[in-house]
Amino acid sequence: MVKSIARNQKVVPFLVPLAIILLLVGISKTSLFDTNLKELSLAITIDLLLTVPLLYFFLIRKKSIPNITIVPVFGLGMIIASLILPEENQLLLNYAKNWVLPIIELTVATFILSKVWKTINLFRKESNDQPDFYSALKRGCREVLPPKVDSIFSMEISIFYYSLFAWRKRKLAKSEFSYHRENSVLILLGVFLFVLLIETFVVHILLQGWSPAIAWILTIVSIYTAFQLFAILKSISRRPISIGNESLFLKYGLFAETEIPFNKIESVELNSKPLEFDKSTRHLSPLKEADSYNVVLEVKEEQELLGIYGLKRGFKKLAFHVDEKEKFFDTLMSKIALD
Repeated sequence: MVKSIARNQKVVPFLVPLAIILLLVGISKTSLFDTNLKELSLAITIDLLLTVPLLYFFLIRKKSIPNITIVPVFGLGMIIASLILPEENQLLLNYAKNWVLPIIELTVATFILSKVWKTINLFRKESNDQPDFYSALKRGCREVLPPKVDSIFSMEISIFYYSLFAWRKRKLAKSEFSYHRENSVLILLGVFLFVLLIETFVVHILLQGWSPAIAWILTIVSIYTAFQLFAILKSISRRPISIGNESLFLKYGLFAETEIPFNKIESVELNSKPLEFDKSTRHLSPLKEADSYNVVLEVKEEQELLGIYGLKRGFKKLAFHVDEKEKFFDTLMSKIALD
């Protein structure tokens, strides 16, 4: 009974605005709307863009739901108003699109970036290591964006950051370890990127004569995929594996990462023998058999491996590559012994 009441309280902030939106859509389909087109169009626009978002805000302000979720509610109201109102009665709506929406987008971006900057500064104060942009961005987005949306947003921003801005070579701290220098992962990804660009050019030429629209759509998608791959390729050398004071942080560029507390580690061994990968035994690298490994770590209870866009997979045993494997092993075992 208590759980049912708690569940209802969680959905009320969403059901009430939704009910009002459905009511407004229903009104737009009546003869009353047709006979009072100008007045009701203005009233519906105000309700969708102002009344509903404000009501949603008052319903969530004392709950754990991030206040920034009012922005999607505003956006939903804008989309619905565009669909149900005649174009000649969208004067106020167009004003909101041209003036209010850009201000909201700029405000949200500024707010999130300020959170990221604060997170980076906090990281610098707490640690002697260099702050990791992607980790700081995820922490900042997690504070202001709803679940799943924060993962998508942080990934997209990181793609632009690593592909366009992250050019400075990162110097490894004592507790950080690279994993790309003694294997061929960068060469392999570079080949994939080169082949993708060549295929994009060839396919565009072949489809241009048949359907220019489809040719350009596929080309844009392929170029953005190449953009993502380039960002991931650069992130591999800038997101090293690190050993903290209480946890081991395993990373593979933007592809994958996990944090494993020392007290959750069952065993660590330097091992490059073939393994059978399944739902409990995984490779840190998404390239799996195409990539090498020289360390195998087993945990006491299942841990989560985070992939791109927040994808989660469980594991009990994890294989990965470390360039200085002996130094890594000795450093990690000394930390585990002190834990």
